[in-house]
Amino acid sequence: MKPNVIVFAAIVFFLCLIFGAQAQNTTTDAQNCTPSQVKPTLSADLPPIPSWHPALNWLSPRSQAVLNKTIANAGATSVYPNLNNSACYSEFLKYRNKTDARFAQNYRKLYMPYTVKNDTIDGIRVTWVTTPNTTIEDRVIVYLHWGRFMYGNSYAMAPGIVPIADMSNIKAVSVDYRLVPEHPYPAAIEDVKKVYNWLLENGYRNENIAIYGDSSGGNLAIATTLMLKDEGLPLPGAVAVASPTLDLSKVSDSFYTLSHVDPITSFSGNDKAYGVYVGKENATNPYISPMYGNYSGFPPLYIQVGERELYLSGCSQTALKAYHAGVPVVFNVWDAMWHIFSTNDPQLPESRKANRDAAEFIARNLGAETATSKPSHEKQPGFEGIIALAGIAAIAYLALDKRR
Repeated sequence: MKPNVIVFAAIVFFLCLIFGAQAQNTTTDAQNCTPSQVKPTLSADLPPIPSWHPALNWLSPRSQAVLNKTIANAGATSVYPNLNNSACYSEFLKYRNKTDARFAQNYRKLYMPYTVKNDTIDGIRVTWVTTPNTTIEDRVIVYLHWGRFMYGNSYAMAPGIVPIADMSNIKAVSVDYRLVPEHPYPAAIEDVKKVYNWLLENGYRNENIAIYGDSSGGNLAIATTLMLKDEGLPLPGAVAVASPTLDLSKVSDSFYTLSHVDPITSFSGNDKAYGVYVGKENATNPYISPMYGNYSGFPPLYIQVGERELYLSGCSQTALKAYHAGVPVVFNVWDAMWHIFSTNDPQLPESRKANRDAAEFIARNLGAETATSKPSHEKQPGFEGIIALAGIAAIAYLALDKRR
């Protein structure tokens, strides 16, 4: 056999190997519909909070336990579905449904009576939320749920607004806005605007409407209001957000300085999830990253965030920007607390206080009655308490009498 024939045969052989391997990899990817896994950047190395740590001086014992448990689980992989293959879409839907069912278990964490009713507003599915305290008929809170723009629905996530509705005496409507990957920006904002406009057209004055959102829902709450303002439309009476994701451009300092102390969210995981929402748009678009917005003429704004959050810098920059634009701003940073703590752990003492702060802010700015002094779920002092107080008083009296 001639040398040039041997060389040609060798080239063909290696080309077959290369293209064969690529074809095999493609087949494997098409068949691999299981969710991909993303390790947190540095969170896996988080140590538990030692007994001498200053945080333990002001955190409630229950929050200390939850925080240390959360830190202990920080090394677990965050799971994200395979969105790169159309053949896997049905598997993604199954995974989303399972995730939403898990989120709906937060109803078990609620400690007050409540009623939820599914409805449709201008083609958008919604869930109305009421409690025995929500007696103010002409005011409403529009609730935008968390879920990385990818998970959740109006019913499964409604527990996030129940405590605030209960303590503000104002009913809420949870919005089932469209999600990614099917509907990237600006679909979700368009849905929120539809619900808001429907409320205006059906007897609710704009100053009697508040918009509340947590995490990605907090992003939508502020982004929607910015868009309403820029379009010259009537603005809500108040906007309140908890742990909002206000910088999807990922340039905020806390993305890097707090990546090793945030036990809930990870830079790598969010980079993947939020990238799907941004799509081909510029992440510095103020309706995508509200940190870049113009806040002149913005309604009263309440921002709550944990000290251990990747999103802290985006929140502080937004609060400062709004303040310099003349907006009445309340900016609450909760020491040692984590992402959406008040939503996912509503029974914690810190969560009750944080939810009460938000409820009072909304009630005050909507001109409603002062938020309920005691939420409907908290027991009032009863006969047992009176007996206990009487016993303490008797012991004190006997001790004083003995000294005499």
